[in-house]
Amino acid sequence: MTLLREALALWRGPALPDLPDAHAEATRFEELRLAAVQDRIEAELALGGGPGLVPELRALLSAHPLSERLYGQLMRALQAGGRPAEALTVYEEARLARSRTSWAPTRRPNCPPCTWSCSRARSPSGAACRGSSPASWAASPNSPASEPS
Repeated sequence: MTLLREALALWRGPALPDLPDAHAEATRFEELRLAAVQDRIEAELALGGGPGLVPELRALLSAHPLSERLYGQLMRALQAGGRPAEALTVYEEARLARSRTSWAPTRRPNCPPCTWSCSRARSPSGAACRGSSPASWAASPNSPASEPS
């Protein structure tokens, strides 16, 4: 944990600010820094830390609102500090943040309202889908191969 603290203390400002063409590298360095911060917080939580981490975790979550790891760490810190009701509130915030960004399947053109099971060429009842044919899906950008199963 001490090594992580020392390494993070060396970090100042944004990564590679003088290199405008180094966006990918700068992003990678920022992600590595965030991972190191999360590892340090994880170590502190494992050693019994908690309440003192809450303000830092809230600040990190405001900058990275989709980080599930940060939400989990904040819930653990709140629980360790004797604030289980706030931990449950954070859980609900995490669930809502996730639901706002989750992938939602869409129906294909000319597809009946049998949800996204059309990608399997079957309706929920097991009958063949009356929408566009699977052969035409292969040529479309929304083909079943491009959708998660």
